[in-house]
Amino acid sequence: MSKLDMGTYMVTNKISNLAKTDVSEDDERSMILKTLNDENLLWPFSKRLLTFYNGVRNTKFTDPLKATKDFQTCAKKEQIKLDAKTINAKTFKNWLTGKTVPDHGPENRDRMFAVAFVLGLKKGQVDDLFEKVCFEMSFNVRDSHEYIYMYCFDKGLKFSDAERLIGQLTSEDETEKPTDQTIPSNVLTTKKFADESELLNSMKELRHNFSMRNVAAKKKRQDLLNELTGNNSHDGLALIEALLFRGQYSAKGKEKFLEDYKGHDTSSIAFVMDIIKGVNYAGSKGKEETKLLRNLFKQPELRAQFPDEASVRDSNPTVYALRRDIIFLYFYSFWAKALKEERKYDGDSYGEFRANIDPVLESCGLPKLYAKNPFDCLFLYCTHRNDKGFQPLEIFRSIIAPDDSDEDEEW
Repeated sequence: MSKLDMGTYMVTNKISNLAKTDVSEDDERSMILKTLNDENLLWPFSKRLLTFYNGVRNTKFTDPLKATKDFQTCAKKEQIKLDAKTINAKTFKNWLTGKTVPDHGPENRDRMFAVAFVLGLKKGQVDDLFEKVCFEMSFNVRDSHEYIYMYCFDKGLKFSDAERLIGQLTSEDETEKPTDQTIPSNVLTTKKFADESELLNSMKELRHNFSMRNVAAKKKRQDLLNELTGNNSHDGLALIEALLFRGQYSAKGKEKFLEDYKGHDTSSIAFVMDIIKGVNYAGSKGKEETKLLRNLFKQPELRAQFPDEASVRDSNPTVYALRRDIIFLYFYSFWAKALKEERKYDGDSYGEFRANIDPVLESCGLPKLYAKNPFDCLFLYCTHRNDKGFQPLEIFRSIIAPDDSDEDEEW
């Protein structure tokens, strides 16, 4: 078992044991926030990267500078020039020291693939680099460049081979009419090619498949939003859960709730986000939500990337943001339905939740839940608490609720 996987095992056991602890609401909130912000348990990017690097290189570097020099040696051996086109040594060093953390945009994905080529990784190792170090999907098979990268890692080819194939694909004759057949992402992922010629011919024929970005994931996010917001013909799940939570799930209760919420649209995304987060439905977001993000969570994966109304409306999100939004909305949908249907899980809430959400993520081409990701860990902890008789949505809201004491708290 690698150190990264061993760390995952430790986190899974830690949150499972924490969830079984009998504590007051205030103590629980403090306890789980300290856990989510514990860099010895939930490692920052720099530690994840260095641990991965040592694992694939069979080294024991603790000094980022020495690891960077070794990286430069690997690049020279692989005949890869470290520059702005690939990744320069300073950027790699800054990642290892924690001075900078790569965002989830296309430029840094390309840099991470350059790292993979420098290290001569196999396809499975590239999957680990992206999913366990960067907390995002490895190969986006709807991106023609990444599809070629996947082929190269699978065949053990070099970075120069990938550049050559990309150049040949770009220079292919565009006048020939390609097929309009849409191939599912999972089929593209498992498709095998006898040689480079077959790869390029297939990509040329299926050209339009490489312009379809995140279709399944965007559709799933929208389906979840539609379920939660409802429409003129039926109430959204968010309104139903809000009524159940307040003991007002009746015609008269709904009438009173709507009177209290007069002037606001209960089928809006703004309403859904307020209800999920437990924000006073009179609508006080703004400063409270900013405070929540900046003072509650110190880990970048939680602090800067927590879903909000603007993010779930974004028509051109990163793959990372889509995964985050789907987890957030699915968690709420799953437990709101459980409340509505009075569903029980016989002591295995964690297993049932994962058995439902992981296939959804994979069907969208996204990585399954990963306990070492602080964002994922938050929802897994709340799910565990169901086995102690606590409603996961209540636990979630109590954890993220802004508190004046958070401003000066050092987790």
